[in-house]
Amino acid sequence: MTDDLVRVVHGARRPHGYTLATGAGVLCIDKYGLPDLGGVLLFVSGATSAFGVILWTVRNRQASVPAPRVPLAGVHIGALSASTLTTWTVAAWVPAPWGWCAASAISTVVFLVIHSAQDWAARVLETKARPPNAPVTRPTNLGSQARPRSQS
Repeated sequence: MTDDLVRVVHGARRPHGYTLATGAGVLCIDKYGLPDLGGVLLFVSGATSAFGVILWTVRNRQASVPAPRVPLAGVHIGALSASTLTTWTVAAWVPAPWGWCAASAISTVVFLVIHSAQDWAARVLETKARPPNAPVTRPTNLGSQARPRSQS
């Protein structure tokens, strides 16, 4: 699972920001109201700091496992649900203005850890479904896989 966390963290820079902004932000607005500049800065700094801490912990590692190919591995229902529930809980217990920071930080950590666990589970299922003598190697990033050109 550690390799999964390394791969997820290294590949999550863009999608993480979108996920965090839509889920945690909406719940915080519902609880605290529209933020002032300080609330926005606390929200952003909480998420960025949490992501930075996780990135720092995996800084010297490269993922040694490829992304799973199970179709539902990219559907983050578990990670998004856990992240949203965590944000809702934090917003209910931590008062503003620090709730902005705490909710985004904890939401970030929960999302990345649960997402890596989902990938680990998907790869376990994929391994069990593979025929015993099938090759294990495949490209890590399927989008960059070279496609053969037709010779005309």
